[in-house]
Amino acid sequence: MFWELKEVQKPMKLKPEDELCENIYQNTHSRKVDGTYVVRLPFKNREDIGNILGSSRNTALNRFIASER
Repeated sequence: MFWELKEVQKPMKLKPEDELCENIYQNTHSRKVDGTYVVRLPFKNREDIGNILGSSRNTALNRFIASER
């Protein structure tokens, strides 16, 4: 058991999707003045954002306005 705990861990081989996410994080993250981080969402294709999210803007806006009342 001891030799297993003290063994140097082997680097993990990342899948292509994981490498893409890591690259997006490395290239787009920033830190705001209040200490929070900002990172772009890792969509597979930027063109598909509208298709993935759908047309929920109007519904979300109406719910926001209703909650403000």
